[in-house]
Amino acid sequence: MKRDTSNNPNIFMDPIVKSSLQGMTQEQNQKAIRAIEETDYKNRALA
Repeated sequence: MKRDTSNNPNIFMDPIVKSSLQGMTQEQNQKAIRAIEETDYKNRALA
């Protein structure tokens, strides 16, 4: 996934917001957010 150059968290989180509206549970939501944060952290560390 290519990050938005403005680094706008609302754009980055938009897919999670949409999937939660489609009935994703809070637990699944937290797992998805954690996975994205871990990936994002690794990408930042390499930058």
